Amino acid sequence: MVDVLPMPALVTCGSACAAVNEAYLTMLGVEAHEVVGRSIESLILERVAGPDRSVVERAHEQSRTPQPAGHLWCRLRDVGGREHAVRVVWRRLCVPAARLVVFFDAEPEAFGRESTDVLARAAGSLGTCATEHDVLERAAEALSERGLTSTVLLIDEGDPLLRYGPTRSPGSGPGRRAFERARPPRTILEAFNPAFSERRAAFFQNGVRLVRDAYPEPVASDLAARLPSERMVQAPLFVDGRPYGALVVTGELLTPLLAVSIELFAELVARAVENVRLRVERVERERLAALGEAAAVMAHEVRNPVAALRNAVSLLQRPDLDAVGRHEMLRVVSEEAARLERMVEDLLTLGRPLVPRPRAVALESLVEAAVGLLARRNELDAVTLEVSAPERPMIALVDEDLLQLAVNNVLRNAAQSSPARGRVRVSFESRERERAVVVEDEGPGFTDEVMRRLCEPFLTTRATGTGMGLAVVRRVLDASGGRIEAGRGAAGGARVALWMPAEE
Repeated sequence: MVDVLPMPALVTCGSACAAVNEAYLTMLGVEAHEVVGRSIESLILERVAGPDRSVVERAHEQSRTPQPAGHLWCRLRDVGGREHAVRVVWRRLCVPAARLVVFFDAEPEAFGRESTDVLARAAGSLGTCATEHDVLERAAEALSERGLTSTVLLIDEGDPLLRYGPTRSPGSGPGRRAFERARPPRTILEAFNPAFSERRAAFFQNGVRLVRDAYPEPVASDLAARLPSERMVQAPLFVDGRPYGALVVTGELLTPLLAVSIELFAELVARAVENVRLRVERVERERLAALGEAAAVMAHEVRNPVAALRNAVSLLQRPDLDAVGRHEMLRVVSEEAARLERMVEDLLTLGRPLVPRPRAVALESLVEAAVGLLARRNELDAVTLEVSAPERPMIALVDEDLLQLAVNNVLRNAAQSSPARGRVRVSFESRERERAVVVEDEGPGFTDEVMRRLCEPFLTTRATGTGMGLAVVRRVLDASGGRIEAGRGAAGGARVALWMPAEE
């Protein structure tokens, strides 16, 4: 009886295998004598993947009871070590103690389960992306890591043709050059997927036909030949309630059930794009507000160093000024000129749009560069600096130049706030998806009022401060998908932590 079944199957009698069919032998690459007559316990130990053994062993024990049938899902290892996801179904036969065990291919089901988990985790990381393009890149990469070829089709208002976003292929899927040869019309989104406007994904058994309908020859034939599979999913992307484009995915193991997961993933991708837009809009509003305040405040802020410079120059012109006085006035000129320079630099940084270009950066190298820069400018001469090296490399996904600016500002603030010979401590912290540079000083710390307004432009607790350092730091971190934490350190002074997205 077992020989006539097209799917892998075997017959057990008591605790041993009594018969097996050719499909089973082919699936696992074994000979009949390696299976027939063996105990079920030994076959479980030899062929069932480790994490699934306890479940299969319990099911085997239950199969000896009067229960007529049962089923489970597990992975079997063939002679080459490759694992096969199967759904196992067993049924009691009319012969005493005999069971028929049938193995159904569950690779698409297993792939769908694992892919859903992976896409859910990937969607959670999209919130750290600094730009819309970064969101789409990371989404395409997540699908590619599951062995799927993905392409993002984008809608530009007023353009009847679709534009291509990121494209990822794990193997020999379509390449960028093939896609650039022709842009499909925007109308294909709804023509191929009538539920597009309802934000519902569509599953296609024959994606080749769709490609041939969407592209002219010879591009259609070229792309059709490169497709890794005829199976395709198109998931709509709607941002701020308007059509934004579609996520097109191809792969041999795609199923209608997995199409639902990709539909949900596309929704989360669209929400991440909206979050990026909101963050950019907020940063831009704060930038314009800061510039408006700057116009009113700068005139007053510049007066003090200008008055000090004018007074110093006037004294330097006096013929009766001795060498000590001359040296003191030159020091004043140098300090006030440096103060004006910092004020202009901070104001320009505060006002210009920031366009981060994130890449993997070691935070230790940024701290080392900041220490070197400030030391050369003699800005650390009055304090004792302690840098605690991390136990392992601290890699963050940031724009190196922008974050360098933020680290410089925080370290300078700590040095200027500390008393003479006070300690400034730099350390590193790590969380699941974040890395941080932490700077602590022994200065007066932050009052409750200062904490509430900490990153406002021109807020300062020092007579010679510009009040723009931490405002610049916050702008940099906001633009980079990071955040700033401030509080009281162990020594009673200020503690500032710059948290940034970790490299995936």
